[in-house]
Amino acid sequence: MPQLNNPQNPPKNPQKTGLRKAVDNHCKDCIYDQSNGLGTWRQQVYLCHMKSCELYDFRPTPTTTAAIQQAEYLENGEK
Repeated sequence: MPQLNNPQNPPKNPQKTGLRKAVDNHCKDCIYDQSNGLGTWRQQVYLCHMKSCELYDFRPTPTTTAAIQQAEYLENGEK
């Protein structure tokens, strides 16, 4: 039986492991539209209004205050 978290037996696809990564990927796949010009994927996910989604409270957010302010600015249609 393979051991988990063993450096000699790393996951086959490290980019697909972890709960945080799974939530990030779900939200990104759900809402991110690269062609709309409304910010990065984190900014667009931050602006998600689907409060009925079970992952809403766990969605990723921008990492800086400036990115949050820019997302809110873009949402108001002031490109």
